[in-house]
Amino acid sequence: MSELQTRSITVLVTLVILPIAGIIGYVIGGLPLALSIEIPLLVAIFPLAPMLKPRPNQLITRLTALLIIGQITLI
Repeated sequence: MSELQTRSITVLVTLVILPIAGIIGYVIGGLPLALSIEIPLLVAIFPLAPMLKPRPNQLITRLTALLIIGQITLI
């Protein structure tokens, strides 16, 4: 598999499949919606961060902001 294919699959899994899995967890398991989407996004940091070689911290900062907003909406 080429590097481009690997990156494409990683982005697809991170941005599409993991949030859908979080929503399914919300519907079936009754977890709060923000929490069920946040957990897959936290898991997604690890495969995506090395792809953004010059600025991996930018992704982590954005996801952290998303988590904080999600926690505020739970209150």
